[in-house]
Amino acid sequence: MANETITFTNSKGEVKTRRAPVGQEAFIEAVYAAHAAGDGVNGVCERTGLTKGSVEARMTKYRTDKGIPLPTFAGGKGAPRMNVDKARELAARLSGKPLETIVAEGEALVAKSAARKAAKAAETASA
Repeated sequence: MANETITFTNSKGEVKTRRAPVGQEAFIEAVYAAHAAGDGVNGVCERTGLTKGSVEARMTKYRTDKGIPLPTFAGGKGAPRMNVDKARELAARLSGKPLETIVAEGEALVAKSAARKAAKAAETASA
């Protein structure tokens, strides 16, 4: 699976080769196989040819957005929890904006993201 490639001709007429996409079935099988073998996320990477970041992001998406109960890997504590207040203070200092502006902009971003997710969920439910 990890060594599969596809060859195609782009709009400029150039012949290109890239890694074949990893379908959801192959991805989920790779996750369970790596878990059973005790290989961790790196085992999923080896089986699929995806980067560690791609594997972790896709596993999170499958779990949280799609509700697919994928196994967790030992030691997968990830990054420490974000201290939002400290992050906002840093952003304010680096951007030169007042903290209140940073907080307001952040809340607007969160609201926009929540609205997008709600719209997508409503669209999926009606389909």
